[in-house]
Amino acid sequence: MQTGTSRVTTDSNQRPAQATECLELRFKDLDFNTNQILVRDGKGQKDRITTLRASVKEPLLAHLRDVWRLHQKDLREGAGRVSLPYAYGG
Repeated sequence: MQTGTSRVTTDSNQRPAQATECLELRFKDLDFNTNQILVRDGKGQKDRITTLRASVKEPLLAHLRDVWRLHQKDLREGAGRVSLPYAYGG
């Protein structure tokens, strides 16, 4: 995945996701079927839905596949686990 300032979202009627909002995204916030992203606790502590840009969809999917493979390798080697006490809330 490329680094830089390219935006993850775009739509003439929607505000693009800010860099800090993108850093807080979780896999469950991405809907690749509808090309939507749920931005949680954005500006004004409000949730909103924005559009996943087509130009970043495939690179993002490739990145997630790479991360999943690495995680599977870590699990086989006895690592890759972490406590997430608040992961299942809201």
